[in-house]
Amino acid sequence: MSVQKINIVVFGLGTIGSTLINSAIKEQKVLLEKEGLDLSFPVITNSTVAFFEKESLKNSWEANFTQFPIPFQFEAVVAYLKAQHLENLIAIDATGSDTLVRDYDTLIRNDFDIISINNTLSRVHPAFNTEINGLLRKFGKQFFYLHPDGKNSMETAKALLQKIIVIARQKQLEIAV
Repeated sequence: MSVQKINIVVFGLGTIGSTLINSAIKEQKVLLEKEGLDLSFPVITNSTVAFFEKESLKNSWEANFTQFPIPFQFEAVVAYLKAQHLENLIAIDATGSDTLVRDYDTLIRNDFDIISINNTLSRVHPAFNTEINGLLRKFGKQFFYLHPDGKNSMETAKALLQKIIVIARQKQLEIAV
């Protein structure tokens, strides 16, 4: 079985974002052996700081305040990821930020699938949904919205991880065809 690297960028390093990362790290060996999936988190962010995975040490992150000052700029993170030539990008929106929602089009245009638990999506204009759905079709990307379980971050993180696996399996099928 060939191994497929999936690069996950987590926006929102709160309880759910942290739980997702910890769950994925815990499941890494099983996912690699049974699914052929190598999950990587090249960038994780909170509301002000972007942390970058150390090149020589998987699952270890550091902030680069020279390249990415506080607060980090979304555009700089996207440019960094593009410069790294990473494939199979999945953005996890674990924020409550309407600002990030407005950047979904940029994520899709830059080769990201998106999984969101951002409740501000319930308040967006229908034209936004039409635009995003058009971009998803045009660029062959997937989008999932999950209603977060406010009482159980572990269940929400588990649901996010399952959606990551769904997208990764789809990518494996595309490669096989």
